[in-house]
Amino acid sequence: MVLVMALILGDKLEKKLRSKSKKANVTVDWHFYPKYAEAAIAFIGFATGIVFLMFHLAQGNANDIKLDEPDQYKVRLSDPDKQTGAKTLALLGTSARFGYFYDAKTKASLVVPVENISFMRKLVPVKTQDK
Repeated sequence: MVLVMALILGDKLEKKLRSKSKKANVTVDWHFYPKYAEAAIAFIGFATGIVFLMFHLAQGNANDIKLDEPDQYKVRLSDPDKQTGAKTLALLGTSARFGYFYDAKTKASLVVPVENISFMRKLVPVKTQDK
């Protein structure tokens, strides 16, 4: 972003200096055309905004998980080797092929194929009523 702004300001300064000099019609080897400047600035600004928002969202999710405050799910995995009950896990995300979970007790991440998830139920926290 700083590079683009420096190029634009340098281009404007060059035009101003050339217009004041007697040899204003000297050919220029390289020229950053201002008609592309708005599109370049918009694209770089948009990309920077998206990266910043995604980074901020990821940091917020990571902090929630570290504080043990994420949305909890009861998950039962259909693993034939281990016949265990449902586990309480934090859902990090899903894709078409995998489910990504975090176990706060063991502080371990789990990547599970979708075919191995028997069921998944969100645990709703019990609200206390203040009178």
